[in-house]
Amino acid sequence: MKSKIILSPELAALKKEGIPQRVIRQALNRTAKSAKAAISKEVRKIYNIKKRDFDKHITVTPARNTDIAVVAIKGKRLPLFYFLSKSSVSISLKRKKLPVYERKTKTGRVVRVQSKWPALKVKVKRTEGWKVLRRNAFIARMKSGHIGIFRRMPNWKHKLVSTNPRKYHGLPIAELTTLSSVQMVENSKALREVEKIIPERLRNNIVHSVAMYLYKKGRRR
Repeated sequence: MKSKIILSPELAALKKEGIPQRVIRQALNRTAKSAKAAISKEVRKIYNIKKRDFDKHITVTPARNTDIAVVAIKGKRLPLFYFLSKSSVSISLKRKKLPVYERKTKTGRVVRVQSKWPALKVKVKRTEGWKVLRRNAFIARMKSGHIGIFRRMPNWKHKLVSTNPRKYHGLPIAELTTLSSVQMVENSKALREVEKIIPERLRNNIVHSVAMYLYKKGRRR
């Protein structure tokens, strides 16, 4: 699932004037990058996500051999880790062994108790409050380096999770995800807002590129 903007202006008049295609393509590519930034800005007004995390899912295909530039938004569901509170991230990734303390029971016996990890808090929309995840949710770093929020799946079948000679089975884990980048763009109506301003920006960029070309051409004479 993808959502895209295709920039393909009418260039016949400019080509008749002898303006090289590379000048027009520069304007197209500049406008495509501007459209990517505008989409990201509109989405981040509503959703609590960092620019670098959302921009990973927007690709710009520049105009190289054609007079068309494309801005595409990938439709993959985003990890819930992107919406985690800063305190939850810092505590979970730098965690060591939990402290153990002693307390007395009602019978007067002293027992050793291990403290619990603080709850993970997430907020998807900026207008919403922080939501506390269940205790069975935890942050883990995979062998590939990917970091995410996972939880054990009690209803799944047990599988082999060790290469140790003393083989044992454990419950599989699944990463928690939320809306896809395409759904965020559609819900925030970012494409509608960007499509309103793209024609004017494209026109201004073409005028600027042509003016710079004519200026440099005049200096060479």
